[in-house]
Amino acid sequence: MELTGPECITQTGPVLRSDEIAWELLPVLLLLLADPQTATSLLQHGLIALQHGQLGEAKTNLEQASKSDRDNPYIWSSLAEVYLRSGQAAKSAEAATKAETTGKNNPLVA
Repeated sequence: MELTGPECITQTGPVLRSDEIAWELLPVLLLLLADPQTATSLLQHGLIALQHGQLGEAKTNLEQASKSDRDNPYIWSSLAEVYLRSGQAAKSAEAATKAETTGKNNPLVA
């Protein structure tokens, strides 16, 4: 069935019906509306702070990120590094275990 008229938008690619457009644009809209305090943003800020040796700031950002996204292995592995550098071996081991558990299918983490 070929669609024509105002109910579709044509591009150089496939034809999208107007009811499909919203679903196609949803990921973009979510990125545009994202709160700067999202887990990804907090992870990024935490990694930058860790890179600059600002362990307190890194710990704060990464702990907040871990509360927002408990299943992100990158957050947990980064927290393990912060705790290790801060002399908190037990917390570092716990975070490393959580990173391994959540990233068991990810060769970069496990």
